[in-house]
Amino acid sequence: MISLDEPTTRLVVIDQFTLRRNRTRDQGPFTPFVLTAWGLLAAALLLWIHALGHADLTRIDGYGLLPALPVTWYLALALLVVTGAAVALINATRTTLLGATVAAIIMVVHATPALLYGFPRYTWTFKHIGVINVILTEHAAPRAADIYFGWPGFFTAAGWISQATGISLTDLATWSPPFFNIAFAAAVSFVARGLTKDLRIVWLTTLLFVITNWVGQDYFAPQAYAFTATLVLTGLLLRTTPMAGAAGVGRLRRLIAGRRDDDVTGIYGVFSELSIGTAARTTTAAILWLAVITSHQLSPVFALLTTVGIGLARGRVRWHLLAFMVLTELAWVAYGYPYLDHNGFTLFDFNPLHTSVSGSGIDPSAALPGMRLRSYAVYALYFGMFGLGVASGLLRVRRGRIDMAPVLIAVAPITMLAMQNYGGEGQLRIYLFALPYLAFLVAWLVVTLFQYRVPDPRPRAVVAALLACLCTAPFLLSYYGQEKVNLVRASDVEPVAWLYAHATPGQWMCFVAPNFPSRMTANYVAFPIRSDSSPNLLSSPDFLRRPSITEAVRVLDDLGGTPYLVFTPSQQGYLEYFGIMTPAAYRALEAAAATSPRLRLVYREGAASVWQLRPRR
Repeated sequence: MISLDEPTTRLVVIDQFTLRRNRTRDQGPFTPFVLTAWGLLAAALLLWIHALGHADLTRIDGYGLLPALPVTWYLALALLVVTGAAVALINATRTTLLGATVAAIIMVVHATPALLYGFPRYTWTFKHIGVINVILTEHAAPRAADIYFGWPGFFTAAGWISQATGISLTDLATWSPPFFNIAFAAAVSFVARGLTKDLRIVWLTTLLFVITNWVGQDYFAPQAYAFTATLVLTGLLLRTTPMAGAAGVGRLRRLIAGRRDDDVTGIYGVFSELSIGTAARTTTAAILWLAVITSHQLSPVFALLTTVGIGLARGRVRWHLLAFMVLTELAWVAYGYPYLDHNGFTLFDFNPLHTSVSGSGIDPSAALPGMRLRSYAVYALYFGMFGLGVASGLLRVRRGRIDMAPVLIAVAPITMLAMQNYGGEGQLRIYLFALPYLAFLVAWLVVTLFQYRVPDPRPRAVVAALLACLCTAPFLLSYYGQEKVNLVRASDVEPVAWLYAHATPGQWMCFVAPNFPSRMTANYVAFPIRSDSSPNLLSSPDFLRRPSITEAVRVLDDLGGTPYLVFTPSQQGYLEYFGIMTPAAYRALEAAAATSPRLRLVYREGAASVWQLRPRR
């Protein structure tokens, strides 16, 4: 069928999908292709279930969880990724099939640790459980006790859910990654519809986001909660902000796009508008914004930058909304500023090249082999997605599509580094907040690749499948590669419960390495808090140079009182992964504690032990 392509005013061949792309529900009979896709989905899930029964966690090493998983697990994921990419390009109106495929990918990747470990990933997850326990016990957020009580939105909501459903906080934390990743995928799809009506681009964007989001901000934390709310808010603004007329677009952009008249549809393209009243839109936006500013320190800044980017791209800045957002954010920060100021936190920290280092004394040459390979995988995804996104944005300009929304929103988070590096994590957050729009630009590039010369969607489906597989390999290494550090066992958690039940309030808890599940009970505020994983022996240069129990005692003496020294498997895994201390050296250090007249054993269970410093005589 022949039609005029308005943006380029040339004849093009329109494939069958283009004629139906505005439909959002499943259409047509079950073709052999669709039946095959459903069969592959079912086969992949059966392979995954089989793989779970044959995983061997004792094989976790420098390559993380990857050696512990059987071949059938990888085959299951490959089938799902290829199926999702192919269906997205060939028959994207099959929303049920595509939604099920994306959900299955998320379950295979993110439910696997939940089922195999039985505990939440990351030792730092447990501090959030402790904050919630304090709020549930005291029915208030003691703002002066810890920084987290100044942003209690997520903790309050999670506590209410736990009480209302009867699900323990530990179980909620264990299953947070699959839950939040499904929420992310749904929100990214919602956002993508604010940039295009083409369902091929929408679904491929969602798939690419899922298999390139390695950052690890999907756990039981305010970051995941605030990121979800920010995405929904962004989608709401994108889908309810109309395009400005020619005067609002500006002469320069119209000239670049080759449009001198008042018709700017070709400049922007068409997006899927949301039918919602003004009052409902305003109320929803306000609720989402309040959820963000009361839950996390950094996310509101990204949301503000995104809102400005949308306004500039569409030529319609919502000044009243921006004023409300800025004023409420300033008010909330001012409310929590006394704690920040008293404890040495800085609102502005310009150090864009600073990165988050996992610890002191790390020698890459001494680390386990997988550590360096994982860093290469991280770089490949980080710079690869930004590189492909920028290339796609430039190509869109060359084709006369000056839809600046995805470009501006993807670039906007980078300006955050000029204000706050967030302890070295700023670069990771930039990638996370830019990723939905980078994935959109890459998806647009694949979908429009030679679409006028080659109307048949199957060649582009092959390209999409190859690209998805190419992204999945470094994603798995980036996301699973540090399980030597991220794995939490019962022998890591039980000493914590014992310490908070029996330790003397006011005394320090010192760790060998900064990888310990502290702050998990309602009375943790009765003990000194320096940071998530401090004090620890690695913070002492003398201990790093001469790791011995004598140097460990000196560190404990400097803390004052009668502090506790804790040995757990998660700390041993950390030291081994980063090449700081071999397992034999770690066990020797723990054994030497028994020979020190200054230390007495107060707890031992399996691979964990707790020692208390005796006062000087």
